[in-house]
Amino acid sequence: MKGYATEAAKACKKYVFEVLNANEVCSIIRDTNVASQNVAVRNDMIAVDSWTKHYRGVDMPHYRYVVTR
Repeated sequence: MKGYATEAAKACKKYVFEVLNANEVCSIIRDTNVASQNVAVRNDMIAVDSWTKHYRGVDMPHYRYVVTR
């Protein structure tokens, strides 16, 4: 593992806060995607809520991770 996802996530967060001047960044991540959840946590994000998407007859739980300025 080279850490590219974490570097990219941190760069995106910096861009959103510094260039777009947004107050919040969120990531919507499948419950089974532990690697992406770990990237979100390393990017100072916290899971704030969850819901289930229904896609082609399959229930797919998702988490929303958020970081604010």
